[in-house]
Amino acid sequence: MPRSMWKGVVSFGMVSIPIRLYNATESTAKVSFRQLCPDHHSPISYKRWCAEGDHEVQYSEILRGYEVGKDRYVIIDDKDLDNLPLPTAHAIDIEEFVPVDDVEPGLYYDSVMNTLHWPDEIRSTEGLKGLEDEVKINPKELEMAKALIESLADSFDPSRYKDNYREAVMKVVRAKAEGEVIEAPEAPQPAKVMDLMEALRQSVAQAKKQRAGREKPAAETKRRRKAS
Repeated sequence: MPRSMWKGVVSFGMVSIPIRLYNATESTAKVSFRQLCPDHHSPISYKRWCAEGDHEVQYSEILRGYEVGKDRYVIIDDKDLDNLPLPTAHAIDIEEFVPVDDVEPGLYYDSVMNTLHWPDEIRSTEGLKGLEDEVKINPKELEMAKALIESLADSFDPSRYKDNYREAVMKVVRAKAEGEVIEAPEAPQPAKVMDLMEALRQSVAQAKKQRAGREKPAAETKRRRKAS
């Protein structure tokens, strides 16, 4: 059975859906070459070398550091990153549904030129748990889900977003640079379990309230501009 590359939840409003991500393609079908020694035709390997101590460093011994000055580093280990006070480490939060034309191409994280895979590079979905089951959809839940999407629909404004991960990492770096002890944040309290229909209802109400809160300041700003 294929192994998932990531597992977590997709959340919108108060609805959380557990998911697993699988690679849809595989590289075994691609033609690849190895770098070889011209004399022995043996594979070339690269050593991780410490320039200061003039010796090889094993991969398991390598540390992660953030440069805060010339030849000065703050060591950041896995525990520091695992303890970041972010709820999205294993969650994808859907905040808005926006028209695709509103998003400038330069905002996309990856390149905008794409090439297609050959058919033999596409993995079969056979063996993926759950995909072979027939899904029964409750019509009332479907209508409520559509209402939630409509309530989350908005024009795209990139200024409403910020890189919370970068801010959290830099906060850890600054704290460690000043010798502070990094404490793990308190674990979030488990959410009350509710049925899907109730979660959808509350999510729609929450989304409408948040949208009204955004529209009110914008309307007040517009009135002030007209008055001036």
